[in-house]
Amino acid sequence: MKDAFKLTYYFIDGAQKALKKFHSDPLGTLTEKQRSIHLDLPSVFTTREGLSIALQHSMSERTFKDWIKTAIFKKPDYGTYEKHYK
Repeated sequence: MKDAFKLTYYFIDGAQKALKKFHSDPLGTLTEKQRSIHLDLPSVFTTREGLSIALQHSMSERTFKDWIKTAIFKKPDYGTYEKHYK
Protein backbone atom coordinates (compact mmCIF):
# COMPACT_ATOMS: atom_id res chain seq x y z
CA MET A 1 0.00 0.00 0.00
CA LYS A 2 2.86 2.39 0.82
CA ASP A 3 4.38 1.78 -2.60
CA ALA A 4 1.11 2.76 -4.27
CA PHE A 5 1.13 6.10 -2.41
CA LYS A 6 4.77 6.70 -3.30
CA LEU A 7 4.03 6.02 -6.95
CA THR A 8 0.98 8.32 -6.87
CA TYR A 9 2.98 11.17 -5.32
CA TYR A 10 5.75 10.61 -7.85
CA PHE A 11 3.35 11.14 -10.75
CA ILE A 12 1.61 14.08 -9.08
CA ASP A 13 4.98 15.76 -8.55
CA GLY A 14 5.95 15.18 -12.18
CA ALA A 15 2.64 16.60 -13.39
CA GLN A 16 3.05 19.72 -11.24
CA LYS A 17 6.55 20.32 -12.61
CA ALA A 18 5.30 19.96 -16.18
CA LEU A 19 2.40 22.31 -15.49
CA LYS A 20 4.73 24.97 -14.11
CA LYS A 21 6.97 24.67 -17.15
CA PHE A 22 4.15 25.05 -19.68
CA HIS A 23 2.19 27.72 -17.84
CA SER A 24 5.03 29.94 -16.70
CA ASP A 25 4.97 33.63 -17.58
CA PRO A 26 7.95 34.42 -19.84
CA LEU A 27 7.71 38.11 -18.98
CA GLY A 28 8.31 37.22 -15.33
CA THR A 29 11.88 36.20 -16.16
CA LEU A 30 12.85 39.61 -17.59
CA THR A 31 15.34 41.86 -15.86
CA GLU A 32 14.23 45.36 -14.84
CA LYS A 33 15.96 46.85 -17.88
CA GLN A 34 14.34 44.37 -20.26
CA ARG A 35 10.95 44.92 -18.63
CA SER A 36 11.16 48.70 -19.04
CA ILE A 37 12.26 48.35 -22.68
CA HIS A 38 9.46 45.86 -23.33
CA LEU A 39 6.93 48.33 -21.92
CA ASP A 40 8.29 51.17 -24.09
CA LEU A 41 8.27 49.13 -27.30
CA PRO A 42 5.16 49.40 -29.48
CA SER A 43 3.23 46.22 -30.32
CA VAL A 44 4.87 46.08 -33.78
CA PHE A 45 8.25 47.71 -34.36
CA THR A 46 11.22 47.70 -36.68
CA THR A 47 14.71 46.77 -35.61
CA ARG A 48 15.75 50.42 -35.90
CA GLU A 49 12.86 51.65 -33.69
CA GLY A 50 13.52 48.98 -31.08
CA LEU A 51 17.24 49.64 -31.09
CA SER A 52 16.64 53.35 -30.54
CA ILE A 53 14.51 52.57 -27.47
CA ALA A 54 17.05 50.02 -26.19
CA LEU A 55 19.91 52.52 -26.49
CA GLN A 56 17.87 55.04 -24.46
CA HIS A 57 17.79 52.42 -21.70
CA SER A 58 21.55 51.76 -21.99
CA MET A 59 21.23 48.33 -23.60
CA SER A 60 23.91 47.55 -26.16
CA GLU A 61 23.03 46.91 -29.79
CA ARG A 62 24.27 43.32 -29.75
CA THR A 63 22.37 42.52 -26.53
CA PHE A 64 19.16 43.97 -27.97
CA LYS A 65 19.50 42.08 -31.25
CA ASP A 66 20.10 38.82 -29.39
CA TRP A 67 17.15 39.50 -27.06
CA ILE A 68 14.62 40.11 -29.85
CA LYS A 69 15.42 36.66 -31.26
CA THR A 70 13.93 35.03 -28.14
CA ALA A 71 10.41 33.63 -27.80
CA ILE A 72 9.18 36.91 -26.30
CA PHE A 73 9.05 38.39 -29.80
CA LYS A 74 7.77 37.20 -33.17
CA LYS A 75 9.33 38.13 -36.51
CA PRO A 76 6.47 38.45 -39.01
CA ASP A 77 8.59 40.11 -41.70
CA TYR A 78 12.17 41.09 -42.47
CA GLY A 79 13.30 43.78 -40.00
CA THR A 80 9.91 43.84 -38.26
CA TYR A 81 9.17 42.38 -34.84
CA GLU A 82 6.03 41.95 -32.81
CA LYS A 83 5.53 41.48 -29.08
CA HIS A 84 4.50 37.88 -28.51
CA TYR A 85 3.32 38.64 -24.96
CA LYS A 86 1.75 42.00 -24.23
